[in-house]
Amino acid sequence: MKLKLIVASALAICSLFIVNDNQLISRSTGSPGANTGAPGQFGGRTCNTIGCHAGSTTPAAGLITSTIPIGGYIPGQTYTITGSITEVGRVKFGFEISPQNMTGTFLGTLQLTNTSTTKFTNGGGSVTHTSIGNAHPSGTATWSFDWTAPMTGTGDVTFYGAFNASNSSNTASGDNIYSSTLTVPEDFSIGVEDVIAANGFVMYPNPAAQYTNIEWNKKEPMNVNVYNLNGKLISSQQVDDISTKINTTALDNGIYFVELKSVDSVYHQKLMVQHQ
Repeated sequence: MKLKLIVASALAICSLFIVNDNQLISRSTGSPGANTGAPGQFGGRTCNTIGCHAGSTTPAAGLITSTIPIGGYIPGQTYTITGSITEVGRVKFGFEISPQNMTGTFLGTLQLTNTSTTKFTNGGGSVTHTSIGNAHPSGTATWSFDWTAPMTGTGDVTFYGAFNASNSSNTASGDNIYSSTLTVPEDFSIGVEDVIAANGFVMYPNPAAQYTNIEWNKKEPMNVNVYNLNGKLISSQQVDDISTKINTTALDNGIYFVELKSVDSVYHQKLMVQHQ
């Protein structure tokens, strides 16, 4: 009986180490999501409040930058968002950034530009690091991705971000956690016609839960097609007017491509489906 107890105890200890090791590995491969400090998601939690990392969160300005002009974003246009952090003596870093409003609604559409160092999390509403993207021997980490601005009338968009400067100890303690925000206005000097001229059509709401509206300015037969990320045709309709509506209730959460195709032109935009 004593031998059985010793063996059982040893197995339990081994299991504990295996579980803890798996948790550490999972965090090094990116945030589990919804840890950006955004007030609309779990009361503004960051990566130190769910057990991933210990300690407090330090607010820091300027960790999130963009190519968005001072005058604001133009709906439908695509910009580059960059997260950057520097800390002497640290060689491993992590981050999560998400564009939201105060109630936690994702705004605009995110696009990865480097899948080796970044990936989606939080149902596609955030970008985080990968296992390759967390190693930065220089002591400075930089990640970039693209963001397509939301529909006209959305107003201010805030990018919420949490950053981790790890001490590489493979424990939850000793890491330095920072939060940062970037708020960008909408450029209201640009009208719907300008958006259509730049992108071929306007699509709203995007992200969509039940439906999205599509408008363009040429009254000619248009094929409106929806594809998933694998290029599979999900739905198709022919429209003879200058607007239509796509029902998204049956679509899974994620990114889709909407194609408008006429005899002499083809336009594409990304659509994010996000059911509450």
